[in-house]
Amino acid sequence: MIVCDDLHARGTVLLTGAGRGIGRALSQRLASSGYPLILVSRSERHLEETYRLCANRSAIRTVIMDVREETETRKLRDALQGCENLHAVVNNAGIGEWMPFEEVTTASWNDQINTNLRGPFFIIRETLGRFRQQGRGLYVNIGSDSSLIGMPHRAAYNASKHGLVGLTAALRAELVDTDIHASLVYLGRVDTFFRNRVPGDRPDGMHAAEAAEVIAFVIGAYPQVIIEEISAFPPRGGLVQSQLATAAQKPANLVGAPVRS
Repeated sequence: MIVCDDLHARGTVLLTGAGRGIGRALSQRLASSGYPLILVSRSERHLEETYRLCANRSAIRTVIMDVREETETRKLRDALQGCENLHAVVNNAGIGEWMPFEEVTTASWNDQINTNLRGPFFIIRETLGRFRQQGRGLYVNIGSDSSLIGMPHRAAYNASKHGLVGLTAALRAELVDTDIHASLVYLGRVDTFFRNRVPGDRPDGMHAAEAAEVIAFVIGAYPQVIIEEISAFPPRGGLVQSQLATAAQKPANLVGAPVRS
């Protein structure tokens, strides 16, 4: 763990998947605004690079951790020591693999579910006690256009991202009488390293910095404004925008509802 200065000047943000892509861009955006950060990644090399980009702007702690593993996420207990004001926790770590349904391996299914759904569950469980102790806090869960609509060749990814929506809804219901809140950010295509690509492979996607700006907006609005859900897509949003537009034009299919003439 690398520790840089103290974490008391402003509310701290804990961010998973901070090694590169959206996570790195968000780390830089938040550091430039003065948020102390606890940055989490399973890649030590990538996390060290993010640290170097942010360390001269804000107080930083880094944690090498695999969010898929329950025992690993317990490292957060040490990372949160001395952090008196945990402002937000961002569940950003995520992976995806596209393939026809019958070609989805058990290993690929488990990896996507464990990273995209089990990971946020572990992170929330480890930090919720801190938020309860403070009496406030914000979870920001990073969803996807695949959280909103089923897409071909994305069985495991769709399941994990739809599951994250359900997890967030259950969390909100349980915390309804508290000042602890949970936001969902739905992102369309982003030009990052996702699915073993490199920036530049998706010229029609958002830049990582643009996606980070949306997430930073949600974090910065809290606690004066609670943004429960927000969607951000590139101008040509692709399949999800066309399917959502088509769905909006169809009459509701109310199974079992009486038909009245």
